Amino acid sequence: MDMGTDEKVKRVQVRFITHLEDQFKVPSNAIAVPSDLTRLGLSSIVNNLLKAVNPDWVSEPFDFLINGELVRMSLEEFLLAKGISAERILEIEYIKAVVPRKEEEPCLHDDWVSAIDGSNPRIWKGAETCTHMLKGHSDALTSLCMINVKGSDSCNILHVATASKDRTVRLWQFDAEDARNLTTITAYKVLRGHSAAVQCVSSQKSGKMVCAGSWDSTINLWQTSLFDDDDDDFASIKKRKRVASSVRHNQRPKLYLH
Repeated sequence: MDMGTDEKVKRVQVRFITHLEDQFKVPSNAIAVPSDLTRLGLSSIVNNLLKAVNPDWVSEPFDFLINGELVRMSLEEFLLAKGISAERILEIEYIKAVVPRKEEEPCLHDDWVSAIDGSNPRIWKGAETCTHMLKGHSDALTSLCMINVKGSDSCNILHVATASKDRTVRLWQFDAEDARNLTTITAYKVLRGHSAAVQCVSSQKSGKMVCAGSWDSTINLWQTSLFDDDDDDFASIKKRKRVASSVRHNQRPKLYLH
């Protein structure tokens, strides 16, 4: 099969292969294609071949690999850069291209947002539904991390640590699926000890401790257990309700690193 092109443009013999499902596979015979094709041109050829087999085929973008390396230039440039001969049949693997995320309508806040990836004081489900508001910090948030909790009652229960310019780290617990109404959550534990804004917070993989770095030039470490220091796990929301008078307490760090 010969693809029509300008006679001055060199052509190379290629065979398209893929490990995708059968409906994505094109005939395995070699074809001649212009050497100046880039990813978009190659994608157009593959879609035309698929449409020849299936008239109802809907075109979609593909990425291409030669010897396991993504092609991000023309075929000719790639072959020259990699020292690959254009005299032999070139096997080109194609895969589904990663389509850029579509920008959705913005959701306005009543104040500026200090960070992304959930590190603002609101929890969103999808692009439009705000389910929880984390209330308690008196200054802007600077960092957020998820805490891995063993023994939690439900996989829907999320445990979050936030750091703020108010010099505190706060621990939160809420049901991510409880999205019927906007719910205001208060921290069940306030971790104090820094004398300046807390810039970042991170959780130990086991979830037993969090550490925070501050502009006071120290790193502080705290245990995340809800009750005493010997309690390895967080208590459930039900338990927390039974001891509401004791959970929202201030706690000093276990260790200071200067």
